[in-house]
Amino acid sequence: NINYILDAGCGEGYFLNKLYEDKNINNICKLIGIDIAKEGISIATRGENEIIWCISDLSNLPFKDNKFDVILNILSPANYKEFTRVLNDDGIIVKIVPESNYLKEIRTSIQGNIKNNDYDNKNIIVGFKKHLDVIYENRINYKTDVSVLNLMNLVKMTPLTSTLDEKEILKLIKSGISNITIDLRVMVGTLKK
Repeated sequence: NINYILDAGCGEGYFLNKLYEDKNINNICKLIGIDIAKEGISIATRGENEIIWCISDLSNLPFKDNKFDVILNILSPANYKEFTRVLNDDGIIVKIVPESNYLKEIRTSIQGNIKNNDYDNKNIIVGFKKHLDVIYENRINYKTDVSVLNLMNLVKMTPLTSTLDEKEILKLIKSGISNITIDLRVMVGTLKK
């Protein structure tokens, strides 16, 4: 019996590729990644694996009703109408959202260049709880060392820096940031009973 896992908003495929490396998961699960960004999917497809990658909008998922056992929605927008349509009756949705201290070192360094310096995702959390029964919720908060290379990749990945020009990005990378705060809320939900 195969389990189907969908990464909705998979970007460059990092999380599904990590799952694929685990033979216990990869032997019993079919992994599918979907994102609207063609560039991200193009990068995701470079791996030698059996993951299915799709370019599509979350508001019109190209899947049958009740197909998925697990939907991952990591640091990405959600569409609960579609998620609940394609999730099977016993399935779960795993949602990860940034909390108030997420990447605070980057936000502090560029605060003059961004519109909103505060992360407030209460509306996202409320939306999740409105559409699903929460069976698990936890906040993960820690600091981790970051190399210049990893900082460069992080700066490229985060939407926080999307309005910065090349000069501002270079200044940020050279600012001496050596550790980063990870502050995330993990929520797991099931279909409303």
